[in-house]
Amino acid sequence: MPSPDLTGIQFGRLTAIERTTRGPQGHIRWLCRCECGTTLPVTTSHLVSGHSKSCGCYHPNFQDLTGQRFGRWTVIERQGQSQNRSAHWLCRCDCGNTALVTSDSLTRGHSTSCGCAHIDAVTTHNRTHTPEYRAWTSMKSRCYRQTDISYPRYGALGIRVCDRWLNSFENFLADMGERPSSKHSLDRIDSRGNYEPTNCQWSDIATQNSNRRSSRPITLNGRTQTVSQWAEELGISRSTIFNRLRLGWTEESALTTPVEKRR
Repeated sequence: MPSPDLTGIQFGRLTAIERTTRGPQGHIRWLCRCECGTTLPVTTSHLVSGHSKSCGCYHPNFQDLTGQRFGRWTVIERQGQSQNRSAHWLCRCDCGNTALVTSDSLTRGHSTSCGCAHIDAVTTHNRTHTPEYRAWTSMKSRCYRQTDISYPRYGALGIRVCDRWLNSFENFLADMGERPSSKHSLDRIDSRGNYEPTNCQWSDIATQNSNRRSSRPITLNGRTQTVSQWAEELGISRSTIFNRLRLGWTEESALTTPVEKRR
């Protein structure tokens, strides 16, 4: 039975332009233009059955990535979709190369350049196996890679890496210097702040634990601040506040009860 001629027929937001190559399983496909301007091949069965009604731009979860940056990529425009229906985006790398990259690869951090970033990392500093380089890559992973086990406590909360460090290990190393010892790791001074030169240091475990305790948020009279911030504002030492909380005081009484002066 001959295949029907779908030229010029509209299916949802798609209009069939011309018959094109067959799909991987031999199904006849039609080059279609979506109302958003994207062109893509769609099989006859998907068009006739209503399985495909747009290039994907009409999906409630569709995200327009045009103009956004992902690592060294800058998204230029959408160009069709992959076999698993993930949108394809034409991207330009900072080095000048262009390529088609899927939405998932961009948003999940799987693709951040055309490959030049890895080449630069290997050929420029030759430190890919150092603890400083691992700290740099781990920092970016927990902020941008949604599959990272630490992402919910970093990237999901809006923690980001500054532009100076994001794509340059050399800048990170120049600002942070080498790790003082194997007992030190990368630490943010303000746990609510981003990874940037003014908010990062190499700290040992004891210092990091102290920072975490000092960063505990407490709300009083509608205002939320860390223990360190309340201590500085109220003139009460952090140790006094923590000791009161440890003894079962309420947060309000721990902050508002005057400290008795010793005779």
